Amino acid sequence: MNANRESFYDRNEVKQKLMQYLIWYNTQKPHQGLKWMTPLNYTLTALRLTPQKSNMYRDLTGG
Repeated sequence: MNANRESFYDRNEVKQKLMQYLIWYNTQKPHQGLKWMTPLNYTLTALRLTPQKSNMYRDLTGG
């Protein structure tokens, strides 16, 4: 059986590798549930909502 395994020497190395993975996962890996966008791109797209579709529109207009 060939598993993706890596040996680590200390906790700092584990933290560094984990952070590298999380950055890759959130900035480069497309996700089916996000319409094949990366989480970063999906979030940036969501933040570009028109004011009528955002929560701020209700607060600013009282509506």
